[in-house]
Amino acid sequence: PFEPGFEMTVALDRFNVGQGGKLSIPVLMPRRDFDGPIEVSVLGPKGISGQLAVAAGKAPPANQPIGTLVVNVAADVPIGPYAFQIQGKATINGKVVTKLASVRAVVSQGLANLPLPPRGTFTSIGLAVTEAPPFTLAAKLDAPSYMPGKTATLTVTTARSPGFTAEIALSAAGLPPGVTAALKNIPANQNEVKVPLTVTAKAKLGPAALVITGKAKHNGRDITATTPGIALTIKK
Repeated sequence: PFEPGFEMTVALDRFNVGQGGKLSIPVLMPRRDFDGPIEVSVLGPKGISGQLAVAAGKAPPANQPIGTLVVNVAADVPIGPYAFQIQGKATINGKVVTKLASVRAVVSQGLANLPLPPRGTFTSIGLAVTEAPPFTLAAKLDAPSYMPGKTATLTVTTARSPGFTAEIALSAAGLPPGVTAALKNIPANQNEVKVPLTVTAKAKLGPAALVITGKAKHNGRDITATTPGIALTIKK
């Protein structure tokens, strides 16, 4: 019989992150006659954690993420391969319902579009923990909230380890519909850049969690670091 509920999917089934780093995972969450709050969390080894609170309300279109889950890897997690799962938990009609995010689509593609990949691979997400990156990122908005039609300024800063001077290329995740970022790289030997955010007249109202990821070359390797979630609120 039909029952209200929800499903979760993520687009990738494997990630790389440095010790003490963070990674951002957009979460798709189709709903069935249920618009209540959902708690999303990481199920994994000690030192690998993350939470996302999905507020009650109408879900976005099926092809748009409900939010971005930031996964934190503690600095003392040993270098090596790991696996984790993403769980959604909600109370529906008085019953606690839990779902695990599916990566079946991308797993099937990796197995030459095998229609029924091994069931144990449906919800397992691989994580390679690498050496701590030679830089960290932080970001701050110039106001607590913004009105549609306004421009925001996001200041992104980096703390560099001694000897690391390379340019850092920036990308953004978690921007709500109707908000665009004019991203700039952090130049070599510099530690800050200001990024204009355009909040259009049609920007989606409410809170969002923006995440900035930086990529750079160091000793011949590609290095990635991510900011903690940045609260962006749009209201009239």
